[in-house]
Amino acid sequence: MHILAESEETAKNAGYDERFLYTLALFCGEAEETDDKYRLAKGLPQAEYRMRVMADPDEDFPLCDVFISSAAYYCSALLIADVNSALSDKLFEKYTERMSLIFDSLPSELENIKNVYY
Repeated sequence: MHILAESEETAKNAGYDERFLYTLALFCGEAEETDDKYRLAKGLPQAEYRMRVMADPDEDFPLCDVFISSAAYYCSALLIADVNSALSDKLFEKYTERMSLIFDSLPSELENIKNVYY
C-alpha cells in the first residue's frame, strides 16, 4: 500500500487485500524458475513452493528475499492497472528492471545448440 500511497481504508474499499493474494501467487509462479536458478547459483536448497491460485497470507514469502521488491512492484502494478495505467506502467517497469538485475547476476549456462540445418 505504501508504493500505491494508499491508506488501509482506501485499500479495503478497492479490495486490494484479496486481490493481492492472487497477484502474489501469479508473481511467484512466474518467478519460480528464476528463483530455482538463483538458489542453484548461490548454493541454496531448492524450494518446494509451486504456484497456487492464491497465496496463503499466513505463510512466509516462498522465494528468496532478493525477489521481495520485485514482487512488491509487480503486485502494485497489477492492482492499480485498471485505475491508473500510467502509474501501473511505471511500477511494472521497476519490476522488470529488478528482475533483470537478478537474472543478470546469475552465471551463464552452457547449453547445446540444436542443429536445425540438415
